[in-house]
Amino acid sequence: MAKLPRQYAVVRFKEEECKEAIAQGYYAELLGKQFIYLGDIPNQPGHCVLVEVGPKPNLEGKLHLFRHTDDFEEIPEDEL
Repeated sequence: MAKLPRQYAVVRFKEEECKEAIAQGYYAELLGKQFIYLGDIPNQPGHCVLVEVGPKPNLEGKLHLFRHTDDFEEIPEDEL
């Protein structure tokens, strides 16, 4: 099982692990953005809620619901 982000951690989309889906046009709205990981959805294991926070969000505070938790990783503090 993949390591889950900590609640309220700043996360990013794992582009390297999803290259095939990106090539097919999926996930374009997630590339290069930062999110606050709010946690998994209790009745939808493996799916999470995120809030878009940067670097320049289209809509500040935009929610992203039902994203696959495994598709995100915490951003190390030295990269923030």
